[in-house]
Amino acid sequence: MAKLAVSWQSAKVVRTREKVSFFFGVMTLLFSALMFGMHPECVSFFTPAVSAVYPILQMGAHFIHGYGPVSHPPSLHPIQAASVALFPV
Repeated sequence: MAKLAVSWQSAKVVRTREKVSFFFGVMTLLFSALMFGMHPECVSFFTPAVSAVYPILQMGAHFIHGYGPVSHPPSLHPIQAASVALFPV
């Protein structure tokens, strides 16, 4: 398991993962624009479908990375930590 965790964070895997994520994001945008242009009556079916799928994918990503609803959230980014320190609520 440790070997898998190390290889999952390697630069090559991270680049590939980001490329795949970017590809699916762009394809979703292009598909929704194409659907809006060619079949605007189907947009009312596409929007709820995407709205149902993306939270499930996000929850799966949170589960894989280990910061789901049971554990604590990840630490703040340094810029976020600085803004919290400068502007406390």
